[in-house]
Amino acid sequence: MEAATKMRNNNEYPVTVLADEDTPFKKNWNNYTSILWTFCGHYQPADGVTDSSDLALPIQAYVFHGQYYFTRTIRGDKKTVKRPIIHALHLLLTCHRSRFVKDVDKHFKMLFELLDKHPEWEKFLTDLGKGEAPRLFLIAVEVGIRCYAFAKNAKLTMGIGPTRVLTKHVYGRIEPWRKMECYITAGRFRKGRHTYRKWEEFSWADYTERDALAQTFTVRHLPLSDGDDHFGGELADPNLQWGSPANTPTKQKRKRSKVGRVKAGRVKVEKGCESTPQKYDRVKGCMVPIIDLC
Repeated sequence: MEAATKMRNNNEYPVTVLADEDTPFKKNWNNYTSILWTFCGHYQPADGVTDSSDLALPIQAYVFHGQYYFTRTIRGDKKTVKRPIIHALHLLLTCHRSRFVKDVDKHFKMLFELLDKHPEWEKFLTDLGKGEAPRLFLIAVEVGIRCYAFAKNAKLTMGIGPTRVLTKHVYGRIEPWRKMECYITAGRFRKGRHTYRKWEEFSWADYTERDALAQTFTVRHLPLSDGDDHFGGELADPNLQWGSPANTPTKQKRKRSKVGRVKAGRVKVEKGCESTPQKYDRVKGCMVPIIDLC
């Protein structure tokens, strides 16, 4: 779980993208190798295993070539099948995304109203944090994230149980990936995208957009989301004081919401060279050859 949490905080998850006119490659592409090595890089030190340890190679061999027993219930009948480890990582690294869609329009109401008045500010959603966003824009994003934390279903999204008082300290220690998912959901909702395609046939537009939203949040908004005043006193503390009884969420039954699937728009891109394996460069925002020194 420590390895999975670190990867979620960095928006790393496995996907296969099928080649079509919207992708910069001619053949189907996936990031499995990168994901598996990254997981090993986090898992081994968390388990006290160094690269020189006798356990390192068996662990890596199992992660890359092993299988696990996956149980699912179909029409009341439990079935157990073998799946590769990349399947388990997919579940670990992408579970609970859909929970953030509920009430996103209410939580980020202030942000969406601002974007309606200032459509030119939409560029700050995915500019990788390079631009100088207005303070009001920064406040609106933080208000939306705090709304998730104080919502009645905060256990499902922000990991805050119904009996836990949300103090400034607790808010600041919420895992970054949870706040990131709030922001990503808001950015995609603004563009009419509520769901994703299956991970084995993922959309390239969704993959690159998610990455841009995640990087933007990590650079610009995450440092401001610790509960302290980074907004010149223009954002008041919830109910004037963190940890107020009025801010303590109450327990309620879980309700599932169904949201229709909206397809991402098509974007024309140039085809890349397929002579060597490629990976997605998060800094350049494009595909680059994988350099294998072995």
